[in-house]
Amino acid sequence: MPRSPVSVLCVYDRNGERDGARGGAGLEHLDLAVAGHPDRLQEQRLALRRTADTLFVDGEIDMSNLDVFATALRALTDTPSPAVRIDVEGVTFLAAAGVRTLIRDTAPYRHHGTVEIHATPHITRILQLLDIHRLPQLQLSCRGVRADRR
Repeated sequence: MPRSPVSVLCVYDRNGERDGARGGAGLEHLDLAVAGHPDRLQEQRLALRRTADTLFVDGEIDMSNLDVFATALRALTDTPSPAVRIDVEGVTFLAAAGVRTLIRDTAPYRHHGTVEIHATPHITRILQLLDIHRLPQLQLSCRGVRADRR
């Protein structure tokens, strides 16, 4: 039976405060939410859906949801698959911090596997300007056309 989408905000507190307690409980709840609801995770301006080896991202990636994005990337790259795919064709805004998160949280996986990023022309251009497509074991494509590695 398919599960209903879950809002990250229901189970996770960014400040680490939950039920009156301070500390790392917020991140623990976020890890549980991402692991337990790969079929659809909703944040205020970001929606994530994961299959075995693909993360679909829709909305805006900015400072307000980097922790959610980073947790989803780590969950995706914790797979024995020789390649994972990050589909950002539904992303309408990508902050530079989002690109740094993408680079940082896929780096351990890229030591033994390939990361494929599929993006719109606009997001592809942003990633190319930041030279992400030159990283080893990373492939950037724009609607089926692989970006040049010049």
